[in-house]
Amino acid sequence: MTEAERLTSSDLLEMTNTLRERNLVWFCKRKFRLFAAACVRRVWCHLTRNESIAAVELSERAADHKVPEQDLLIAVGLADDAAVEIDNSCENQKDPRIWAAYAALVGSHHSMDIDKTLEAAFFSSDIGEGGRAAVADLLREIAGNPFHLHSIDLSNLTDTVASLAKAAYERNEPSGHLDPMRLAILADALEDAGSNDTHILSHLRSFGPHVRGCWALDLILGKC
Repeated sequence: MTEAERLTSSDLLEMTNTLRERNLVWFCKRKFRLFAAACVRRVWCHLTRNESIAAVELSERAADHKVPEQDLLIAVGLADDAAVEIDNSCENQKDPRIWAAYAALVGSHHSMDIDKTLEAAFFSSDIGEGGRAAVADLLREIAGNPFHLHSIDLSNLTDTVASLAKAAYERNEPSGHLDPMRLAILADALEDAGSNDTHILSHLRSFGPHVRGCWALDLILGKC
């Protein structure tokens, strides 16, 4: 897959293979937890059990080490029980609620299974508005461009930029999306501080959707 093809592709398998081939370290626990959570939030209405919803929310917090591992394991167990119960009550074994709960489970687990997470995410791409193209956008949002790696000039990380970046990351909308207005203001502050990286600035100013794990925001915050 070429760089140009990847910008518009909705071939999720080929996109992830490209990331693997280029030996990118985006396959870290944090990125996968956030990617899985973002995929599940696309089909949020299908999570009819509070246990699955709680697992997703806890997974997002666990990505930044904000919950004890034991609490996460308890949530995983409850999500697993909910998934089994849904599975047993559905004639259609591909009912989206099963896969939404399963994705919540995999995305929350302390020992990530990359292939199973991708399997669940890819299945969820057949559900909800936007379909496979929407999940591909989430993959680009979190993984960034493997053909064009970026770094941040530390001299651009002023107190104002750091404060705006932290606020943009913490204050997400109920949908799980980050506020595009906050990111646009962050881009202005970053540019005022001397940054001329058009890729970072244009990504922050784009409509998105942006989610936690956004490659440009993570770069500014120093997150992997």
